[in-house]
Parts: sequence; structure tokens; C-alpha cells
Amino acid sequence: MIGSSGYIGRHFIKFSKNKIEVKGSHKFLNKKKRIIDILNFKELIDFVKKNKSIKSIVNLSGQYGKNFKKISLTGNKNLIEIAKTYNLNIIFLSSTLVYGDKKGYSNEKTIANPKNNYSKIKLLTEKLYLKSKVNYTIIRLSNVYDDSFVKKGLLKNIKESFQHHKKFKCDDLNRVRNFIHINDFNNLLLKILKSPKKFNKKIINFSSQNFKIKELVNFFSDKYRYKINTIKIPIKKSENFDNFIDNKLLIRLTKYKKFTKLENVIKNIKNYE
Repeated sequence: MIGSSGYIGRHFIKFSKNKIEVKGSHKFLNKKKRIIDILNFKELIDFVKKNKSIKSIVNLSGQYGKNFKKISLTGNKNLIEIAKTYNLNIIFLSSTLVYGDKKGYSNEKTIANPKNNYSKIKLLTEKLYLKSKVNYTIIRLSNVYDDSFVKKGLLKNIKESFQHHKKFKCDDLNRVRNFIHINDFNNLLLKILKSPKKFNKKIINFSSQNFKIKELVNFFSDKYRYKINTIKIPIKKSENFDNFIDNKLLIRLTKYKKFTKLENVIKNIKNYE
């Protein structure tokens, strides 16, 4: 698992204990103790040779920041070459943001139209797999959250605005975004790892719910029993689009239907969290 020390990687490794063997790219979930570097082809080769039981590579790397483009493109080219040589499956984590602004719901056949640099590079990386001859599954992932909303992003920002009685800054409360709980993600990823042939050469939307930002604010308002003040900020062109995601293919392939409801998680936040 590449990126095992990140938010999703840490959660999956804890979840998968006694379910499936996972070898992480970092020691003890520590970001500073990296075992393998996705940009170092020799390290990757040596790691696979040493761990002959490896059947699949899960690539969770590619957080937006320094060297994002290089890590995404060069790193995945390295993984594709490794997979080709050793006949391995690869699961690549992309994003639902690749769809950009669409009227109605986006399914896996919808033509991608990314609006920002992050999603444009994700789409370029997807194309590396589509052109390759390796066994792959591309997961287009929505916003992942947990029971306490510890992950950086929209939900954490709204929650902290309520908790600390701060004004919530937003450029468009009517903007639509999509979400999936980390437990649902973990269960679904495990299904793919256990039955890779079923998901081979498929792009799958990993999403459970779509909400306008103002709906999320209202959920938190009901929880904390007061209305928060919002400050309208200038519209960000890179984020100025709605993102309705269709998950029918995901449900059909996995038979997974017990998705966590975001509104229930907000309702059940403990007061001290």
C-alpha cells in the first residue's frame, strides 16, 4: 500500500487487520519512516522481489502539494512497469472532481472535464492506466469523512465554525459536493482486493451521498441548536462547479448498500468532540 501513513492508509491498515495482509510503504504508520519511494524504481523492484506474496498494489499517494505532478505521473509509470513485470493488480485512487461541472449526475461513462490542476493531473494519471496493458481498477473517490470529522476539509471547517462560534467562510452555499464515510470506503476497498478480477479494468465512483453546502450547514445547525453566521468570499474559479455523483455501478458490482448516512453522523457527534 503506497501512502499507508496518510489518512486513508492509516484507517485501512487498522481496519484490515486479521482480514487481509497489507504491507505499507511506511513503518508503523509513521510518515517519516518510509520504506519505499514511488519515484525510486529500484526500491520498488527490490520491495516486490523481497515480498513475493504481493498480488496487488494500492496507490493512495498523490496528495496535492509539492511534487504532486511528478509523484502522480512518474510514480504511476513506475508502478505500471512493476505491475507489468510481476503480473500485479493496481488500484489507483483518483477523484470524482475529474468530472468537473455537469448537469445532473455523473456516472463512469460521463466525459470528464476537470476544472482545476489537481483533477487535471488525476485524469492524466488515469489515462496512463487506460493505455497500459496491466490489470487495474480506478477508484474515483469523493470526500472521505469519519465520525469525528478529523480530516481537513469542508466538513471539519463547518464543524469547527459551530464549535468555536466562528463565522463560516464560503463562496457559494448552493455548491454540491459528494461524500463517503471511511468505514464504507474500507469495506469497499476490501471487496476489490479480495476479488480483483471482478473489478479489473473498471473505473468506479466511490460515493454515497450528494449535498449542497447549505444542507450540511443546516445539519450542523440542528445538532448545535443555533444558526451560524456565514461570510461570503470571492468565488474560486477552480472550485466553481457542482459535483453530483452516481454510484449505481458501485452498488451493482459490490452489492454494498449499507452506506453510512452523513446526517446521522453529524447528529451523533459527542459534545466534547
